Amino acid sequence: MQNQMQEPVEVLRQRLNGERLVDEDVISSVTMLADKLGRLKTLNPMFEAVGFSPDIEAMMATNMAMTAN
Repeated sequence: MQNQMQEPVEVLRQRLNGERLVDEDVISSVTMLADKLGRLKTLNPMFEAVGFSPDIEAMMATNMAMTAN
């Protein structure tokens, strides 16, 4: 399970450090982590306040806007 989490986290770390552009792997990683976080929130209310950084939220909002157009 830990290996499955390391790759998406590493992809996002690279994006946040400016080492890679937003691409399909980055979007896929955020989507996977968001799904996992959503499941955690339904299992335990202690995770309710956990979320993504403002940078990741902005990146996803930009991606959603570009996809909608």
